[in-house]
Amino acid sequence: ECDQYVALIVAQHRYKFDFTALDSALRGLAKRAKELKASVHLPRIGVGSQGFNWYGTEKLIKKYLSSRRIPTYIYYFKRDGSATNNKRSNEESLGNNKRMTIEKKANDKGRLKIHLPSYLSGIHIFFHEIDDNTKKRLQRFIYTFDGDVDEKADSNTTTHILASGECRDVLALKDACPNALIVNIEWLDVCVSQGKKLQTDIYEL
Repeated sequence: ECDQYVALIVAQHRYKFDFTALDSALRGLAKRAKELKASVHLPRIGVGSQGFNWYGTEKLIKKYLSSRRIPTYIYYFKRDGSATNNKRSNEESLGNNKRMTIEKKANDKGRLKIHLPSYLSGIHIFFHEIDDNTKKRLQRFIYTFDGDVDEKADSNTTTHILASGECRDVLALKDACPNALIVNIEWLDVCVSQGKKLQTDIYEL
């Protein structure tokens, strides 16, 4: 009877990383791991990929695997600094068992340990007409501090809609998501700089 399985996750197409594909893949992987009562062992996903967002990936791994008590390990391999010797370096690392995980089992239940503040926990943010560079920069902070990003404004999940101070769609946004706060994007920058979630009063549009 086989006690080892291999799953191939494909989440990149022409240098563009697709979080939707990764989300779907990890969800399926978690389901199968539960059925098999298996632990999950992953390489450091995305190493060397242009524009790769490790924070978002880490959050998905936490969401679908470690938070569901599936023992999950992510391995790093030592490099010797030479691009031509990557293969040999990795083989040596494997042979010497010099591998590190970004997590350890907590109470033998394999929960992911991420020693980062989580002051954005429970917050779902939608960016309204924010340029891609700014959005990408802020998404990194949101994922790092345990928040979520909604690709579309959702009246059921979106808690904050971030827009520029010149936004002219405030009323329409309030109609679409009556329970969400419409906030100047500056609010998130200040939260990050102070390392805590601030009241939105003076930033609301």
